[in-house]
Amino acid sequence: MYNSTPLYDRSSLAGLEADVRVVSESWFEHDAHESVENLVCELPLAYFDFSAHDCYTAPTRYEMEQLFRGFILKEIYGWEHETALVEYLNHDADLCEQLDLERVPDQSTLWRSWNNRFTVELRETIQKAARTILIKYLGLRENLAANEGARSFIHESTRERTPLGHAHRDNIRDLSIKQVREMYRQAIQHLIDEVAATEEFFRAGIVAIDITEADPFTGDRTGHEDEIIGTKENTDEYAYQWATVQLVGNAVPLVLDARPVRKGESRKAIVEDLLDSAENLVHVDNVLMDREFDSQHVLEMLSQRDSRTSSQSGCRPARKPKRSG
Repeated sequence: MYNSTPLYDRSSLAGLEADVRVVSESWFEHDAHESVENLVCELPLAYFDFSAHDCYTAPTRYEMEQLFRGFILKEIYGWEHETALVEYLNHDADLCEQLDLERVPDQSTLWRSWNNRFTVELRETIQKAARTILIKYLGLRENLAANEGARSFIHESTRERTPLGHAHRDNIRDLSIKQVREMYRQAIQHLIDEVAATEEFFRAGIVAIDITEADPFTGDRTGHEDEIIGTKENTDEYAYQWATVQLVGNAVPLVLDARPVRKGESRKAIVEDLLDSAENLVHVDNVLMDREFDSQHVLEMLSQRDSRTSSQSGCRPARKPKRSG
């Protein structure tokens, strides 16, 4: 294992961290490897000497390797307390078998193992290993999100039977644009509330409205001509187009909302819709737009919104539409 890294010995935590990184990189390149739990169970640990990092001297029921894998799962799932790990293992006999656990440790055993048995350095290594795996696992790869969403539902639901990954994807596709936007707004609202609590975020700023296009569409667009409207370039290609409103400037860069662009929609309607969403989340000081929004209708609409804002608040209008690009 260490022929290419002679500075590492069998008890080297740096070597262990490097191995987790290399194995996780290779693991998720394989199409059949989508389970983070399987990776944790298959990490090659037989060579590693845990004795140097074990503060207990008397024999115990649970091996360090078993506990090491269990605590990596706890860190990956973000559980603050050992009880969540105990409950999770008690509901997954297959996972316990993979971890070679004949009996699930109780909460107090896990607490003592983490706080008294493991060295500080070993605890830090577990946390680093979990972060490494998450970065490799959670990377944007095809079909991952829906499959893992279905797998998580299996463990979090009390149902005996739950949807598989393909059924999950079918249900996602059935969601309307209105439903997807509402879920996105709720997520952004929660994120903004969390950031605002740090006093490093002010609910005011500059927003930019822009239209971007997806990758060229190569399928049959029959019946979808109003949605797959083309590209910005003068070509024969077609693509979906999306209008977004994003916080820019010195603010935290957040896409506050996004919506599809349909054939025949006016730029005025698009801007007004996105500003309605943005102003439900933050106070908009200025609006930046490029030249494709440069029309008298858009400018008049913005001016009217400024007038309404100033008359309601008694303040001087703050929004100034600017062009860029």
